[in-house]
Amino acid sequence: MALHLSHLPSPRVPRNLRSMRHHSPDTTRSRSHTASPPFASVSASSSSSSSSPSVILWDVLDTLVYDPFYQHMPAFFDMTFDELMACKHPTAWLDFERGVLDENQFAESFFKDGQTVDMQALKAHMNEQYRWIEGMDQLVGDVSASGNVQQHLLSNYPTWYEMIESKLALEKTHGLQWTFVSTRTGFRKPEAGAYEYALDALGCDASQVIFVDDRKANVEAAEQLGMRGVHFEDATSARAAIKSHGVDV
Repeated sequence: MALHLSHLPSPRVPRNLRSMRHHSPDTTRSRSHTASPPFASVSASSSSSSSSPSVILWDVLDTLVYDPFYQHMPAFFDMTFDELMACKHPTAWLDFERGVLDENQFAESFFKDGQTVDMQALKAHMNEQYRWIEGMDQLVGDVSASGNVQQHLLSNYPTWYEMIESKLALEKTHGLQWTFVSTRTGFRKPEAGAYEYALDALGCDASQVIFVDDRKANVEAAEQLGMRGVHFEDATSARAAIKSHGVDV
């Protein structure tokens, strides 16, 4: 039976645990098999090198929105995190995030031993936990109000991103477009393809893009391609870092 732990504090997860969800094997989908997302690319004038960026790419989970994977998913199964990691299928979640598995296939392959999962109950439990990281709704709102920078989401997540949007309205309220979520592109950070796909679609130079993520490895991968990296820790430091890159917030 699911345990509802919304009253508990939400400490940041140690890196050795966080890597278990975010570790990414070689991609199984080529860029030629993914369609370009429908949005206006950055204009030629703004894509040239200048002092101010034209795009912010935001990570979502544990950057904008609390990630319930580490505490609340194990609690749903009445397990510890380590117990869940030991019995779940080693690649099912990653394949679900890439869009290789649909939700029904994910449910069937979640556990190594093939035991069934009440997917609707699990989704409801996860959805209950989604919430803004403190101060981040204000920050992205201020960026949007500045009117000078496009904001897109570059996230490793399955189709459940639609639950986040339905609950928190990242796109509807703040214009944060779910353009580069992995289930749509087939690429997961820190694969170079995740960032290259975004740059191709945006039509701008990497130096015109700020990339914000709570995982240092993802930030470093973006920086290797020429993006301006911001390692997220909290809203206050993120605001200062973005402002230092020339965004008026």
